Amino acid sequence: MKKILLAALLWPLLALAQTYPSPTYHSVTLQSPLAVSSGGIGTATASGTALDNITGFSGTGFLTRTGAGTYAFQSLTNGITLGNLAQQAANTVLANATGATANVTAFAMPSCSTSSSALTWTTSTGFTCNSAINAATLGGSTFAAPGPIGSTTASTGAFTTLLATTANPTLYYNKGGANSVNRTYQNKFQDSISILDFSGCDPLGTSDSTICIQNAINASSLTGSVVNFPPGNYKISSTITIGNGSNSAPSSSNGIMLMGISAGATASEVTANASVRLFWAGTPGGIMVTVNGPVTGIRMSGITFDSNSSAGTCLNLVHPIAGYFDNLLCENYTGTAYVLTAYQSPTGTVVGASDNIFSNVSAKNPAPGGSGILIGPSSNGASPHLDPARNTFINDEFWRDGTSGVSYSIGLQFSDNNTFIETETLPQGGSLGLGIYINPATGDTTFPKETTFINSPIIGGVNSPSSWTTAQGIGFFPYPVGDGQAVPPTNFANHYYGVTSAGNYFGGTGTIPLYAPSGASTWSPHAVSGTVQLSSGAATVTFSGASVFTSNATYSCTATDESAANAVKVLMSSGSQISISGTSTDFVNYYCIGN
Repeated sequence: MKKILLAALLWPLLALAQTYPSPTYHSVTLQSPLAVSSGGIGTATASGTALDNITGFSGTGFLTRTGAGTYAFQSLTNGITLGNLAQQAANTVLANATGATANVTAFAMPSCSTSSSALTWTTSTGFTCNSAINAATLGGSTFAAPGPIGSTTASTGAFTTLLATTANPTLYYNKGGANSVNRTYQNKFQDSISILDFSGCDPLGTSDSTICIQNAINASSLTGSVVNFPPGNYKISSTITIGNGSNSAPSSSNGIMLMGISAGATASEVTANASVRLFWAGTPGGIMVTVNGPVTGIRMSGITFDSNSSAGTCLNLVHPIAGYFDNLLCENYTGTAYVLTAYQSPTGTVVGASDNIFSNVSAKNPAPGGSGILIGPSSNGASPHLDPARNTFINDEFWRDGTSGVSYSIGLQFSDNNTFIETETLPQGGSLGLGIYINPATGDTTFPKETTFINSPIIGGVNSPSSWTTAQGIGFFPYPVGDGQAVPPTNFANHYYGVTSAGNYFGGTGTIPLYAPSGASTWSPHAVSGTVQLSSGAATVTFSGASVFTSNATYSCTATDESAANAVKVLMSSGSQISISGTSTDFVNYYCIGN
């Protein structure tokens, strides 16, 4: 057994006892330090980290892995880009809300989206929502500039946005200077309002602006504010009303001013500037604007009314008092462009539609049947018989439809004591119609009366109806014969007086009044006197120029024989000729008087 075990142990040694070739050895060079290209640090002395000297890692900043085997540095200045931050929940910010130095954490933002809400920051809490912004929640009176919220005035600085409403009554305006007072901004801004302050006004003329304009005027009625019309074309479809007066009571709203920009045309006959234009889109024959008086202090300026060949009247003025109307233009009207009338016996008013001024007011481009202006109601009404009186028209221009024989430029009814200066009447499209149309008032046919035209070309002449019994007619200084209008011979001198542009006086009672036996005055009296020598007991005298009378029935003559106490007879053959008969060749002195 021992022999067998020994053999087993020696067998491997015998198996390994083989012959092998001798090994070949190569020289190995040790690098000290190991080069960077060989994965070393390239220096014999340790400095930084091994990565500092690896090719491609020489930048400065935050190291990020951008892919397999690729890396990049992010700038230390700009930090890690937003795209490399971990995603957070919706409506979350990174913040430190602990009140001490700490790492940032994700902070959920509160919901704060109403118009009266604002985010506020509270130490140790973070963001919260202030849902009721007011002086207290914004710090009360701790603001250094521009001053306390809710204070009457700001000590320094300037507010850039102000919202003055009835809910914010303590925001004040102060003009400064001696005795200046604080006014709320709402009150201050109401001194002047714009129609564009109200919903629905469309300066492009696409939408209907009627309600918007009426709302602006109604708001102005409460304070007597100026209502401004910015440039534009405004469509209206029903009557705009100003004032709330009636025959029973005066208007409670007065002093309203409607202000446009440079509208109207003057007697210089230039084209109107229609920067602010109201155009009619309502019922044919309608009225665009009505002033409901008795109302005081109305002013309208710089507005063009376009009747659109549909509306009858642009401006209907019922009993305005001390108003001022300037730079207005009405065009394309089918009826009477302007109407000025009065209540004859209103409650609470003792004056008529009086003391108004119309300056640079025009009615142009009439539609068929259009007339210029009508002044006064058709009758004298009840006592005290108030009427349009003491009104002044300056540099105005009223056109009528020249193709219509019933059209007129200026119509006068129950009215008196009105004055027209540099006011022109003209026809358009023809020569028909009247420059001045007289319609004697029912109940008192002496009206119209006491009206004066100064340097006013009345193209188209006037009428002089026999029913007109005035003794205080209408004066012209001069009557415009220079524009081709002859002084009408028929009944004219009974109602009109003045001087022609040629310098000839006509009408009136003269220095020495002439009366009929009834006591009625005879208009346009003048006297003609002279001496003539008879031939075979007869002579004919012919008058010329201003000495001519209207007809043989409008004057009378007497004659005296200057040679002897012989009888003399005078016959009025016509308005321009008398025949005298007497004795032989006597000299006869004649004297004729009449109109």
